[in-house]
Amino acid sequence: MKNSKIQKHTIMKIKITSFLTALILSGTFLAPSRASAFSDLLAFGDSLSDNGPADGFGITTFSNGPVWLDYLAGSSHLNISLTDLACVGATSGTDNPYAAAYINPALLNTGMLSQVNSYLTLTGSHISSNTLVALWAGANDLFNSRSYIDAVSNIGSAIQSLDGAGARNFLVLNLPNIGVTPYFQAGDPTVAAGATAWSQAFNATLGAELSTLESLHPSDHFFTPDIYSFTASVTADPAAYGLSSVSAMYWANDPFSPGLHPSTAGHSLIANYVATTVPEPSSWGLLVGGAGSLLASRRQRQR
Repeated sequence: MKNSKIQKHTIMKIKITSFLTALILSGTFLAPSRASAFSDLLAFGDSLSDNGPADGFGITTFSNGPVWLDYLAGSSHLNISLTDLACVGATSGTDNPYAAAYINPALLNTGMLSQVNSYLTLTGSHISSNTLVALWAGANDLFNSRSYIDAVSNIGSAIQSLDGAGARNFLVLNLPNIGVTPYFQAGDPTVAAGATAWSQAFNATLGAELSTLESLHPSDHFFTPDIYSFTASVTADPAAYGLSSVSAMYWANDPFSPGLHPSTAGHSLIANYVATTVPEPSSWGLLVGGAGSLLASRRQRQR
């Protein structure tokens, strides 16, 4: 009788081992499907995030291909739907002087705060707690000679409004060193130095604002990739990131500001980096955990 139980237990172990081996050979363990901690991605911002009007929002894309949000929401990263309300030229506030002057006067009120207000009106001020909300703004406040303090305050106000509508997950990017972009490096060194100083002051103020918001909303999650440091790393060693040169990070054929906006290769690198700062679980852990539970269950039955 005892030998019979041992034999059955051994046979069951062989079957389970064969099952797990088949999963490995089939690639299920080696190439797990992507899953996400979020149901969708909702974005607000300026030309660094505008992916065009195809989804009913946005104006145009200032790059030679997909922007970072397209890559981040795609199957290689979060694999979730994207709603991108970012507009080329948008300030962090309510207005968009660039779009109004060069594209259509009707676009004057498409700044980031206006984007947020319009979306909340459209949805009845409701955002799922599983939505990842991305905000990236501030550069156009610099270009319009505005205060970095006011720009950060606008971002804080946007987060407060979105939190009030139910958002609990915020992806907030700081600014790269705008002064070292090829666009500024080709001009007046004093102006470039001023852009660098503004970027640094903005980032420091934004960091303090986000710390305050974290303390005010302890149930919220803030993901804050350091774009300033990341782009500095790319600039220092572009080959390490698969780029032929620093200029490959930027869109050279930008008709208005060549060398200011990232190329699609640059956007892809940004997305890869940002993805490392947000939860991105795969089915690997679930599958291994499930297999472990199966083994434990089988062992219990044999006792």
